[in-house]
Amino acid sequence: MFGRRSCYSLGSVGVCEHATLDLSSNKLTGPIPPELARLDSLESLNLAYNRLTGSIPPELGVLGRLESLKLDGNDLTGSIAPELGNLGNLGLLLLGGNNLSGPIPSELGKLGNLSHLALDGNDLTGPIPSELGNLRNLTNLSLFENKLTGSIPSELGALGRLTVMALSDNKLTGSIPPELGRLSSLGHLGLRNNELSGPLPPELGGLDRLRTLYLDGNRLTGPIPQEFINLELEEFTWRDTQLCAPANEAFQRWLRSLRYHRGGVTCSSAGR
Repeated sequence: MFGRRSCYSLGSVGVCEHATLDLSSNKLTGPIPPELARLDSLESLNLAYNRLTGSIPPELGVLGRLESLKLDGNDLTGSIAPELGNLGNLGLLLLGGNNLSGPIPSELGKLGNLSHLALDGNDLTGPIPSELGNLRNLTNLSLFENKLTGSIPSELGALGRLTVMALSDNKLTGSIPPELGRLSSLGHLGLRNNELSGPLPPELGGLDRLRTLYLDGNRLTGPIPQEFINLELEEFTWRDTQLCAPANEAFQRWLRSLRYHRGGVTCSSAGR
Protein backbone atom coordinates (compact mmCIF):
# COMPACT_ATOMS: atom_id res chain seq x y z
CA MET A 1 0.00 0.00 0.00
CA PHE A 2 2.87 2.35 0.75
CA GLY A 3 5.35 1.33 -1.94
CA ARG A 4 9.11 1.11 -1.38
CA ARG A 5 10.12 1.13 2.27
CA SER A 6 13.13 1.33 4.50
CA CYS A 7 12.76 1.19 8.25
CA TYR A 8 14.24 3.10 11.15
CA SER A 9 13.98 2.90 14.90
CA LEU A 10 12.49 6.06 16.39
CA GLY A 11 13.08 5.50 20.06
CA SER A 12 11.11 2.39 20.95
CA VAL A 13 9.00 2.54 17.76
CA GLY A 14 9.86 1.10 14.39
CA VAL A 15 8.87 3.40 11.51
CA CYS A 16 9.11 2.52 7.85
CA GLU A 17 9.76 5.07 5.17
CA HIS A 18 7.03 5.56 2.61
CA ALA A 19 6.13 8.27 0.17
CA THR A 20 3.19 8.92 2.52
CA LEU A 21 3.05 8.62 6.30
CA ASP A 22 -0.50 9.17 7.57
CA LEU A 23 -1.10 8.75 11.31
CA SER A 24 -3.87 11.31 11.55
CA SER A 25 -6.96 11.14 13.77
CA ASN A 26 -5.54 8.81 16.37
CA LYS A 27 -4.66 9.40 20.01
CA LEU A 28 -0.94 9.84 19.60
CA THR A 29 0.73 11.73 22.44
CA GLY A 30 4.13 13.17 23.15
CA PRO A 31 6.45 15.10 20.85
CA ILE A 32 6.97 14.69 17.13
CA PRO A 33 10.13 12.57 16.78
CA PRO A 34 12.91 14.59 15.10
CA GLU A 35 14.09 11.25 13.67
CA LEU A 36 11.33 11.59 11.06
CA ALA A 37 13.89 13.72 9.23
CA ARG A 38 15.61 10.46 8.26
CA LEU A 39 12.70 9.62 5.95
CA ASP A 40 14.27 11.49 3.08
CA SER A 41 11.89 10.10 0.44
CA LEU A 42 8.80 11.26 2.31
CA GLU A 43 6.37 13.27 0.20
CA SER A 44 3.42 13.56 2.62
CA LEU A 45 3.43 13.66 6.43
CA ASN A 46 0.03 13.76 8.13
CA LEU A 47 -0.06 13.80 11.95
CA ALA A 48 -3.20 15.92 12.20
CA TYR A 49 -5.84 15.55 14.91
CA ASN A 50 -3.86 13.76 17.56
CA ARG A 51 -2.67 14.88 20.99
CA LEU A 52 0.89 15.68 20.07
CA THR A 53 2.76 18.15 22.27
CA GLY A 54 6.07 19.96 22.19
CA SER A 55 7.50 22.00 19.36
CA ILE A 56 7.77 21.38 15.62
CA PRO A 57 11.20 19.77 15.08
CA PRO A 58 13.39 22.03 12.93
CA GLU A 59 14.91 18.83 11.57
CA LEU A 60 11.83 18.41 9.35
CA GLY A 61 13.27 21.19 7.21
CA VAL A 62 15.61 18.69 5.52
CA LEU A 63 12.76 16.69 3.96
CA GLY A 64 13.34 18.14 0.52
CA ARG A 65 10.75 15.95 -1.23
CA LEU A 66 7.93 16.79 1.15
CA GLU A 67 4.86 18.17 -0.62
CA SER A 68 2.32 18.05 2.22
CA LEU A 69 2.79 18.68 5.95
CA LYS A 70 -0.31 18.41 8.13
CA LEU A 71 0.17 18.97 11.85
CA ASP A 72 -3.13 20.73 12.55
CA GLY A 73 -5.42 19.90 15.46
CA ASN A 74 -2.80 18.98 18.06
CA ASP A 75 -1.40 20.68 21.17
CA LEU A 76 1.89 21.79 19.68
CA THR A 77 3.66 24.71 21.34
CA GLY A 78 6.67 26.89 20.66
CA SER A 79 7.43 28.81 17.53
CA ILE A 80 7.10 27.79 13.89
CA ALA A 81 10.50 26.49 12.86
CA PRO A 82 11.96 28.82 10.19
CA GLU A 83 13.65 25.74 8.76
CA LEU A 84 10.29 24.82 7.22
CA GLY A 85 11.10 27.52 4.68
CA ASN A 86 13.63 25.09 3.18
CA LEU A 87 10.87 22.72 2.00
CA GLY A 88 10.91 23.93 -1.59
CA ASN A 89 8.44 21.32 -2.87
CA LEU A 90 5.84 21.95 -0.18
CA GLY A 91 2.37 22.66 -1.51
CA LEU A 92 0.34 22.24 1.69
CA LEU A 93 1.29 23.50 5.15
CA LEU A 94 -1.44 23.04 7.78
CA LEU A 95 -0.52 24.03 11.34
CA GLY A 96 -3.87 25.36 12.55
CA GLY A 97 -5.57 24.54 15.82
CA ASN A 98 -2.46 24.28 17.98
CA ASN A 99 -0.87 26.51 20.63
CA LEU A 100 1.97 27.82 18.51
CA SER A 101 3.37 31.20 19.51
CA GLY A 102 5.88 33.75 18.30
CA PRO A 103 6.09 35.31 14.84
CA ILE A 104 5.30 33.89 11.44
CA PRO A 105 8.75 33.18 9.98
CA SER A 106 9.55 35.31 6.97
CA GLU A 107 11.31 32.22 5.59
CA LEU A 108 7.91 30.79 4.65
CA GLY A 109 7.95 33.32 1.83
CA LYS A 110 10.48 31.06 0.07
CA LEU A 111 7.91 28.27 -0.42
CA GLY A 112 7.20 29.04 -4.04
CA ASN A 113 5.07 25.94 -4.61
CA LEU A 114 2.83 26.50 -1.61
CA SER A 115 -0.88 26.60 -2.41
CA HIS A 116 -2.43 26.35 1.08
CA LEU A 117 -1.05 28.00 4.22
CA ALA A 118 -3.18 27.53 7.34
CA LEU A 119 -1.82 28.88 10.64
CA ASP A 120 -5.21 29.73 12.15
CA GLY A 121 -6.24 29.11 15.74
CA ASN A 122 -2.87 29.61 17.39
CA ASP A 123 -1.25 32.31 19.55
CA LEU A 124 0.98 33.79 16.86
CA THR A 125 2.14 37.37 17.37
CA GLY A 126 3.91 40.05 15.39
CA PRO A 127 3.26 41.22 11.85
CA ILE A 128 2.23 39.31 8.76
CA PRO A 129 5.52 39.00 6.84
CA SER A 130 5.54 40.94 3.60
CA GLU A 131 7.51 38.01 2.15
CA LEU A 132 4.26 36.03 1.94
CA GLY A 133 3.55 38.17 -1.11
CA ASN A 134 6.13 36.02 -2.92
CA LEU A 135 3.88 32.94 -2.72
CA ARG A 136 2.46 33.34 -6.21
CA ASN A 137 0.86 29.86 -6.22
CA LEU A 138 -1.02 30.43 -2.97
CA THR A 139 -4.78 29.89 -3.14
CA ASN A 140 -5.66 29.82 0.59
CA LEU A 141 -4.20 32.03 3.33
CA SER A 142 -5.76 31.30 6.72
CA LEU A 143 -4.30 33.30 9.62
CA PHE A 144 -7.47 33.96 11.61
CA GLU A 145 -7.78 33.62 15.41
CA ASN A 146 -4.25 34.62 16.35
CA LYS A 147 -2.76 37.73 17.94
CA LEU A 148 -1.15 39.21 14.86
CA THR A 149 -0.41 42.94 14.87
CA GLY A 150 0.68 45.58 12.39
CA SER A 151 -0.82 46.36 9.04
CA ILE A 152 -1.92 44.10 6.19
CA PRO A 153 1.07 44.02 3.81
CA SER A 154 0.32 45.60 0.46
CA GLU A 155 2.52 42.86 -1.04
CA LEU A 156 -0.33 40.40 -0.56
CA GLY A 157 -1.99 42.10 -3.52
CA ALA A 158 0.41 40.16 -5.75
CA LEU A 159 -1.23 36.81 -4.88
CA GLY A 160 -3.23 36.54 -8.09
CA ARG A 161 -4.36 32.94 -7.48
CA LEU A 162 -5.63 33.55 -3.96
CA THR A 163 -9.24 32.50 -3.42
CA VAL A 164 -9.39 32.73 0.40
CA MET A 165 -7.85 35.40 2.62
CA ALA A 166 -8.92 34.81 6.22
CA LEU A 167 -7.38 37.32 8.65
CA SER A 168 -10.25 37.76 11.12
CA ASP A 169 -9.86 37.81 14.91
CA ASN A 170 -6.41 39.31 15.19
CA LYS A 171 -5.13 42.74 16.25
CA LEU A 172 -4.31 44.12 12.83
CA THR A 173 -4.17 47.90 12.47
CA GLY A 174 -3.90 50.49 9.71
CA SER A 175 -5.95 50.77 6.57
CA ILE A 176 -7.02 48.07 4.12
CA PRO A 177 -4.47 48.19 1.28
CA PRO A 178 -6.00 49.18 -2.07
CA GLU A 179 -3.65 46.58 -3.60
CA LEU A 180 -6.06 43.89 -2.42
CA GLY A 181 -8.22 45.02 -5.32
CA ARG A 182 -5.79 43.15 -7.59
CA LEU A 183 -6.79 39.76 -6.16
CA SER A 184 -8.85 38.78 -9.17
CA SER A 185 -9.46 35.19 -7.99
CA LEU A 186 -10.52 36.11 -4.44
CA GLY A 187 -13.82 34.60 -3.29
CA HIS A 188 -13.60 35.18 0.48
CA LEU A 189 -12.15 38.11 2.39
CA GLY A 190 -12.42 37.87 6.17
CA LEU A 191 -11.15 40.86 8.17
CA ARG A 192 -13.61 40.98 11.07
CA ASN A 193 -12.63 41.70 14.67
CA ASN A 194 -9.38 43.55 14.10
CA GLU A 195 -8.46 47.20 14.65
CA LEU A 196 -8.42 48.29 11.02
CA SER A 197 -9.20 51.95 10.40
CA GLY A 198 -9.83 54.45 7.64
CA PRO A 199 -12.10 54.21 4.60
CA LEU A 200 -12.72 51.18 2.43
CA PRO A 201 -10.64 51.29 -0.76
CA PRO A 202 -12.92 51.58 -3.82
CA GLU A 203 -10.55 49.16 -5.58
CA LEU A 204 -12.26 46.31 -3.74
CA GLY A 205 -15.24 46.95 -6.02
CA GLY A 206 -13.30 45.30 -8.84
CA LEU A 207 -13.18 41.88 -7.17
CA ASP A 208 -15.73 40.25 -9.45
CA ARG A 209 -15.29 36.76 -7.93
CA LEU A 210 -15.75 37.91 -4.33
CA ARG A 211 -18.72 36.25 -2.66
CA THR A 212 -18.19 36.77 1.10
CA LEU A 213 -16.84 39.92 2.74
CA TYR A 214 -16.67 40.26 6.53
CA LEU A 215 -15.60 43.60 7.99
CA ASP A 216 -17.35 43.60 11.40
CA GLY A 217 -15.68 44.85 14.54
CA ASN A 218 -13.16 47.29 13.11
CA ARG A 219 -12.61 51.05 13.22
CA LEU A 220 -13.39 51.58 9.55
CA THR A 221 -15.03 54.88 8.69
CA GLY A 222 -16.87 56.65 5.90
CA PRO A 223 -19.30 55.53 3.23
CA ILE A 224 -19.06 52.14 1.60
CA PRO A 225 -17.73 52.86 -1.91
CA GLN A 226 -20.33 53.07 -4.64
CA GLU A 227 -18.13 50.72 -6.66
CA PHE A 228 -19.31 47.88 -4.44
CA ILE A 229 -22.51 47.60 -6.47
CA ASN A 230 -20.38 45.80 -9.07
CA LEU A 231 -19.73 42.97 -6.62
CA GLU A 232 -21.78 39.78 -6.78
CA LEU A 233 -21.64 39.25 -3.04
CA GLU A 234 -23.66 36.63 -1.21
CA GLU A 235 -22.71 37.72 2.32
CA PHE A 236 -21.54 41.15 3.46
CA THR A 237 -21.23 42.24 7.09
CA TRP A 238 -19.94 45.49 8.56
CA ARG A 239 -21.51 45.68 12.00
CA ASP A 240 -19.67 47.47 14.81
CA THR A 241 -17.83 49.80 12.46
CA GLN A 242 -18.33 53.46 11.56
CA LEU A 243 -19.10 52.64 7.96
CA CYS A 244 -22.36 53.76 6.42
CA ALA A 245 -24.28 52.62 3.37
CA PRO A 246 -24.91 55.19 0.62
CA ALA A 247 -28.57 56.23 0.51
CA ASN A 248 -28.92 56.36 -3.27
CA GLU A 249 -31.36 53.92 -4.86
CA ALA A 250 -28.76 52.04 -6.88
CA PHE A 251 -26.74 51.16 -3.80
CA GLN A 252 -29.77 50.32 -1.69
CA ARG A 253 -31.15 48.09 -4.42
CA TRP A 254 -27.84 46.25 -4.61
CA LEU A 255 -27.81 45.85 -0.83
CA ARG A 256 -31.30 44.36 -0.84
CA SER A 257 -30.25 41.88 -3.51
CA LEU A 258 -27.69 40.23 -1.24
CA ARG A 259 -28.60 36.92 0.34
CA TYR A 260 -27.26 38.07 3.70
CA HIS A 261 -26.03 41.42 4.93
CA ARG A 262 -25.66 43.00 8.35
CA GLY A 263 -24.40 46.49 8.91
CA GLY A 264 -25.16 49.89 10.30
CA VAL A 265 -26.87 53.07 9.24
CA THR A 266 -27.25 54.67 5.86
CA CYS A 267 -25.06 57.68 5.24
CA SER A 268 -28.02 60.07 5.18
CA SER A 269 -29.20 59.08 8.64
CA ALA A 270 -25.62 59.35 9.87
CA GLY A 271 -25.56 62.96 8.76
CA ARG A 272 -23.21 62.30 5.89
